[in-house]
Amino acid sequence: MYQFEFGFVDMDGTIVDFVTDCMKVHDLKFDPTTYPVGTSVETLIGKSKEEFWAAMTQDAYFWENLKPYPWMNELMSAMRWACKNVLILSSPTKCHPFCRDGKQKWLTRYGIHEEMINAKSKHLLAASGRLLVDDDDEKTASFRAMGGKAILFPRLWNQAHALANAPMFHMGRELHMLIQAEDKLAEERLAHV
Repeated sequence: MYQFEFGFVDMDGTIVDFVTDCMKVHDLKFDPTTYPVGTSVETLIGKSKEEFWAAMTQDAYFWENLKPYPWMNELMSAMRWACKNVLILSSPTKCHPFCRDGKQKWLTRYGIHEEMINAKSKHLLAASGRLLVDDDDEKTASFRAMGGKAILFPRLWNQAHALANAPMFHMGRELHMLIQAEDKLAEERLAHV
């Protein structure tokens, strides 16, 4: 039996290596040994929001040519196991005319057939029985605040950076704890019937 009716998986930074190519476009090299932990790539690059995103519009194939993280299949399998319906929940930039189509082509290329929802305000999809996995501190916190469950996927740029070398260990542990909590709630509901 599934624990969650809906599971939402973020793309960039969670299953897709956006940071390496983003830094490359800005003439920087991603080095995990020197990356300043807890710092977003936007802050690290130090350009205005417009300049930051405009650099990626130069390549029409930027989004579809990003590389998957090595744990992509394991993460998707875990979500398919725990959630009745798994959806990709991405925040495509409006600044890049090829972003949405490129992300859809990327999903097809890597065999991910779940439907993609484009939503900047991910918290609006939060509710009981819904789980978000995302690398963004604010998006996971706001999803929880609106009644959903969320796992902050460990990356060097977020609050879970100490676990960035073992993100699937953290993911598995957090998912297990959420499932235990959901089981306990279900038992309590049955006891009151």
